[in-house]
Amino acid sequence: MTQQLPTTSQVLNSDQGSTLVLGATGSFAGAVTAELLKRGVRVRALVRNRQKLVDRFGQPDLLEIVEGDVQNAEDLNRAALGCKTIVHGINYPYHQWFPHMETATNNILVAARMNDALIVFPGNVYSLGAAQDRPFTEASPHKPVSRKGELRQWMEEELKSYSDQGGRVLIMRAGDYFGPTARNGYLDPLFGGAAKDKAMLALGNLALSHQWAYVPDLARATVDLMEIPGELQPFEIVNFEGTVVASQRKFMSDIARVANSCDKVNRAPWVVLKLVALFDPLIREVLEMKYLFESTVLIEGPRFHELLPGFQATESDVAIRQTIDSYKAEMNMPVSFDPIAEPG
Repeated sequence: MTQQLPTTSQVLNSDQGSTLVLGATGSFAGAVTAELLKRGVRVRALVRNRQKLVDRFGQPDLLEIVEGDVQNAEDLNRAALGCKTIVHGINYPYHQWFPHMETATNNILVAARMNDALIVFPGNVYSLGAAQDRPFTEASPHKPVSRKGELRQWMEEELKSYSDQGGRVLIMRAGDYFGPTARNGYLDPLFGGAAKDKAMLALGNLALSHQWAYVPDLARATVDLMEIPGELQPFEIVNFEGTVVASQRKFMSDIARVANSCDKVNRAPWVVLKLVALFDPLIREVLEMKYLFESTVLIEGPRFHELLPGFQATESDVAIRQTIDSYKAEMNMPVSFDPIAEPG
């Protein structure tokens, strides 16, 4: 008799209660929530704004909404009770990273220990440091060149310590996000501008190549890996390569073409941002990440290809179209330059 393989929902729900998603109104965690619900997995989401989550997902039977704040350990412990997977998709504007990201991570580690939970965390390239001749792999060491990179290193080292003590961690590292759930001050002037048939606004050297991650693909790959816990190391870093575009300018032309909008890009000069930074703490933090806009930091994923050899990415024009369509559905949104390079 042929043995039936378990379904995704059986794998993730069996004897585990719900999957707790933190940051479900954001880009990565929002896309993971959508993917889990699509596959019939029970999701519990801890949110500060219940209506914001309802507006995005409605109120399906598989989605349990708990109101609270990850900054409050009691709220988080209550939400995490019985959950064997915790998706750490929490993010804040740059100028709120200290101490909010530290507090959130510490609280999540406590909740994970209480429930012997797998922690799923969206990594980025900040802790890897400046561009090098070859792409970074999953085995590349931390060499941060920014304060925020040092924070991301600390977060990953704390997660590693959790795994060393018997816990399990999956870090999905990727480049800059785009997609229907991705919103930040760098994306909005690009996709939002194109959706309104206006000039796009961008930073840095647009002739350089750049690495993008279409968030629904990243979420799909993440859940694929969550389905195969027996094949993962206790501390698993997986690099999601996404799409490397020949140049940022070419990518913006593709956005304009798919959106059927004007192919015009205005650049925000660094000298102007330096003046704005005198009064704006967020822009001050953006300036620290200038190196990411003036060089090409790339990752490659040999471990990804080993674990998910048959993964098929969404075709680029389709991914751009779905992103544009999501912006057009929000045509009343303002398009302003308020760059936050960190996805989420």
